[in-house]
Amino acid sequence: MTRPLSNDLRERAVAAVLSGESRRSAAKRFGISVSAAVKLLQRHETTGSVAPGKMGGHEQAFAKIKHWMRQAQKRTVEDTWHHIGHLVETIEPGECKNYFANAGYASIKT
Repeated sequence: MTRPLSNDLRERAVAAVLSGESRRSAAKRFGISVSAAVKLLQRHETTGSVAPGKMGGHEQAFAKIKHWMRQAQKRTVEDTWHHIGHLVETIEPGECKNYFANAGYASIKT
């Protein structure tokens, strides 16, 4: 597994793009991939931060669904919708609870 980019590098790449440089040009200048530059900008736009997100261990329950969806190769919205509906039924309540706990969501008792 690779390490996250340094915050300094992240901030410089985002600042370059925000000042008008293209993502591709900024990626080349800072020695990162174009997809990394795009994702940094997306993270900055959605969270206001360039800090790396949590790595690993936080997709346990939904890893099943992603795997099965790739295998099924559904190509229409309706087929995908129906397929996900069937897959969700296979997730145990404990798996959902662990996913939300690992993702940092607090337990809310009603």
